[in-house]
Amino acid sequence: LGLAAFEGIPSDQWLTGKVVGRQPYGAFVRVTSPEGSSAAEGLLHGSDMSDELFQDGAVALEVGQEVRVRVLAVDTDKSQIRFSTRAEKKTGQLGLAAFEGIPSDQWLTGKVVGRQPYGAFVRVTSPEGSSAAEGLLHGSDMSDELFQDGAVALEVGQEVRVRVLAVDTDKSQIRFSTRAEKKTGQLGLAAFE
Repeated sequence: LGLAAFEGIPSDQWLTGKVVGRQPYGAFVRVTSPEGSSAAEGLLHGSDMSDELFQDGAVALEVGQEVRVRVLAVDTDKSQIRFSTRAEKKTGQLGLAAFEGIPSDQWLTGKVVGRQPYGAFVRVTSPEGSSAAEGLLHGSDMSDELFQDGAVALEVGQEVRVRVLAVDTDKSQIRFSTRAEKKTGQLGLAAFE
C-alpha cells in the first residue's frame, strides 16, 4: 500500500472510505487515493471524529460502513495515516494565539464537546470573542468533583468553567484545567523548613 500517494492531498479534500475495524478509541478506515492508484488503511481517532460519530466515548460506526474522511497526517516511515471526519478548522495558529496571553488565573466558560476515559474536550471562546478553540481537559487537571474514581463526571453539552494551562500553536493544541491555581510558591514552602 503506497502511502506516498496520500501525502500531497489537501487537508480540505474529502475521500470516501470504508470502516474495516473498530476499537474503543476509534476506527480503522480503508480509502483509495483520488487517482485510484493506491489504497491505505489508517486511524480515525475518536478525537478526530465529528460529534455524531463519537458520542459519550463510544464509536458510532460499524465495520463495513462508508464514511467521508480527510487526511490529517501521513507518516511513510511508520506506514501510518490519520483521518478526520471533522470539518477543517480555519482557526489554526492565528485562532490559538488569542489564548496565549490569557492569565492562568482567568476563568473562561466553555462547553463540553466530547468525552474520553482520560478527560473531556471543551470548546471555549477567547475573552474578547474573536476566536474559538477546542482543547483537552485531562482528568488530572479536573477538580475532584468532575473526575471521581477515575471517571469523567461531565456530559457532552454541559457548561464548565476552565483556565488555560498551556497553548501550543505549532500543534494546534490547548489544555485546560478546572482546578484552582496553586498559589503556594516559595513562601508557602518556607513553613516546612
